[in-house]
Amino acid sequence: SSTDNELFITGLQMEVGSQATPFEHRSFGEELALCQRYYYKYEASEVEWIYCENNGAGNKFWGFQLPVSMRAVPSFSHGFSHGTSNGVQINSIALTGSSDSRILLRVTYASTSGSSNTMHHTDGWSGEYALLSSEL
Repeated sequence: SSTDNELFITGLQMEVGSQATPFEHRSFGEELALCQRYYYKYEASEVEWIYCENNGAGNKFWGFQLPVSMRAVPSFSHGFSHGTSNGVQINSIALTGSSDSRILLRVTYASTSGSSNTMHHTDGWSGEYALLSSEL
């Protein structure tokens, strides 16, 4: 009769139909890996490395490996505020290639910058993210 009551239920498995299946015991790591096959949030570090193919504004690439292979090639969205890389403003970040285990993004700068075949570092990407989804 009080609103201060709490009820905790654990170890519950719901089944469709009248036949029960054995209860599955998985570690948190196993369950996380299974979930990451469908959805993954990549959280950028303070410094990420962008490959400069040549000095054109749109010829920069950034890639990262996924922790597990996703069930299909994922869709991509992001929460980057387009900070700077190598001291140059970033205009956009877009998916240019992907597989079920790796993401390649094209990074477009506000101006041409950098020597060919070099790496640029980002400034202050802490807390920014990429969302990858391979939901059905």
